[in-house]
Amino acid sequence: MTANAGDLQIKPAMSVDYYKVDSKSTSLTGSEQDEIKVNEQVIKYTPSLAMVYESRKLNISSYAEYIKTQHKEEAETDSEFLNYNLTTDLEILADALNWRSTISKSHRVADSRLGSFSDEIVGSENLTGVTNLQTDLTYQIVSQHQLNLLANVFYRQTEADDTVEADLTDSNYSVNNFDTSAKGGSVTLGSGPLNQGVGWNVNMAVSQSDRANQEDYTQSSFSTDLDIPLSSSFGWVLNARIDKNKIDNDTALSDGLSYREYGTGLRWSFTRESYINLLAYRSKTGEQETQSYIGGEINWIPSSRSSLMFSANRNQFGENYQLDVNQNSRFFKTRASYSEGVDINSRRQFVSGVVGSFVCPIEAIDFTQCFQPTDPNYQMQPGEQQFDIIGQDIELNDEVVKFSSGALSLGYDNTRKLKLNISYVYSQQRGLEGLSVGNDRKTQSVTLAASYAISPKTRAVANLRRNENTYESDAGDRVDKNTSLSFFINKQLSQYLSTQIGVSRRERDSNAAGIESYDTRFNAQISYQY
Repeated sequence: MTANAGDLQIKPAMSVDYYKVDSKSTSLTGSEQDEIKVNEQVIKYTPSLAMVYESRKLNISSYAEYIKTQHKEEAETDSEFLNYNLTTDLEILADALNWRSTISKSHRVADSRLGSFSDEIVGSENLTGVTNLQTDLTYQIVSQHQLNLLANVFYRQTEADDTVEADLTDSNYSVNNFDTSAKGGSVTLGSGPLNQGVGWNVNMAVSQSDRANQEDYTQSSFSTDLDIPLSSSFGWVLNARIDKNKIDNDTALSDGLSYREYGTGLRWSFTRESYINLLAYRSKTGEQETQSYIGGEINWIPSSRSSLMFSANRNQFGENYQLDVNQNSRFFKTRASYSEGVDINSRRQFVSGVVGSFVCPIEAIDFTQCFQPTDPNYQMQPGEQQFDIIGQDIELNDEVVKFSSGALSLGYDNTRKLKLNISYVYSQQRGLEGLSVGNDRKTQSVTLAASYAISPKTRAVANLRRNENTYESDAGDRVDKNTSLSFFINKQLSQYLSTQIGVSRRERDSNAAGIESYDTRFNAQISYQY
């Protein structure tokens, strides 16, 4: 077809899995220990459909799968799930005005205390459907050599299903407590990269989140920077920032979440795009006394594929640090990030840093078909999605929280035989509204994923994941340790037919009521892509 008419690809597929599962769980009821052992056989059917439409102005990617399980021994645990994703990109004005919309539904654990690694085979009663709708309209000036303008308006809708089959007695999950719509916008205006005089930048953003069973939450920010050159390497910098977080009908807490500062100091540029700022600041939180401090920022870009940004300043709660490191080469990719702030979980799903090391076709089940982009600014193409490796740091609870999160990811892809990713994720949050018990939490997660090409049509895939969730409370901390290990062999039998066999084991150990569980599985799969 011509570029104007567009190109449409339709990829239906069908996979059938057989599982042999041995599981055991123990818990304490009073002074007695309860033990349940299950030997089960499960058949999983997964028909799916991927569609990609590409044209000069419009790109559409969609993927849908229906999952049905049949258990031989415990038919009451049979389950059905429908997952889907539809992404639309429309270029309204060439290189200037773009509209992007995504609607998706996936099933995830309602509360990590129910078992972080629950899935449709074991623990399906712990899953609930989460629907996300995102739509953005973005405008930018086509030629930004002298003036930079970027404006965006958005709408978000996040909602969890009304029912969860699991016993929620020891859970922090509440039905209808994760139903939030948000709308807002942002504007960035400043001098362009070719401007030789005074550099300046103004940023404004506002969002309003309507939480179904909680008070509305409004977040707004304003910042401005002025850079006056003193020589080819040095400049005088002035900046100011105002952050506000408003919770309706809670004036005291809202006042404590407002912050403003202004600073002035020197900028040293040691390459064309790299610099160090050192500034003296005056800051004020709510109605507290004004404080003085020294802060700064390092922005180092050694090459077009690598960058480092580090800043040290303050926010509503004291010292505040931000870090973002990207290193990309032909085979290796490294990313490190750290951030702190105030937000709600539904927004953090969209704006928080994610350790994503591979780009995959939308129909890919694992990352054997994926590749590692070397360009840090790589834009996802139609029919692609990012394969994220991240800890269970976001719960289905939309209380306003203070959070800090950090991640380190090391990726290797020699484009022929071996793909490897090692990641570490840390997050900590503290609930600020006091609406739910146990919302103060720390999470650490380590993930190892590897794929090796035994032959052009055969691959070995191994995954190891370990996370530790600590739920803090005055009555004593609850610590859940979860481990997942799997090894599979994938073989392409023909252009359309593939098969997979493997083994896996999942373990859970919690100090709450002596909860321990594990399941060991053998899995055989056959898949056909039409």
